[in-house]
Amino acid sequence: MSRTKLILLLLLPLLLFALGLLYVDACFEDDDLLHGIAALVLLLALLAAVEGVILRRIVIPYWGEQVAERIYAGSYVPDEDPLVQLAESVRASRDEARLAKLEREVRAQGWRYRGWMELAAIQRDVFSNPAAACSALQEGAAAVQDPQDAAMLLYRAAHVAQDAMHDATLAESIRRKAAADFPQTVYGRKAAAELPAQD
Repeated sequence: MSRTKLILLLLLPLLLFALGLLYVDACFEDDDLLHGIAALVLLLALLAAVEGVILRRIVIPYWGEQVAERIYAGSYVPDEDPLVQLAESVRASRDEARLAKLEREVRAQGWRYRGWMELAAIQRDVFSNPAAACSALQEGAAAVQDPQDAAMLLYRAAHVAQDAMHDATLAESIRRKAAADFPQTVYGRKAAAELPAQD
């Protein structure tokens, strides 16, 4: 789920609460204090319950996953991470149909840079296709949300182009993109440092 959808989901109960306050206000204007207070208490209880469920079932797991992704790059225990489990299955079987499934899963979870790294490593090392690995890393850089992750994926794509594809022109082009698009990131600066000096 994207951050925008998450924010909208959290704001929806507040919008409904605000609409309910119109009824409460009407009760107070009609001097019907008992109904107004009862409606206000009911609205507050419903708001707390709905927001609590959203936080517990959706927001907190999402944040936990994001924190794990930042700290550990995703779970390294296959039983806890279906994407990693699928990647291991592709490595073991060398099955192109499973590779296609992995590509779909990685794109479906495009915000996870770990998925792009797994896909690129499999394409390069298991299927001996560094061009596909380089493309996957570049695609991942466009899909992830964090600038640090995007810069890191571009930096790695440049090294695949340089070391595995032996395409210095492509590697330089990717480094220039990383340096230009993400100059404040660690990998953006590393990419800039690896560019040839300008005359």
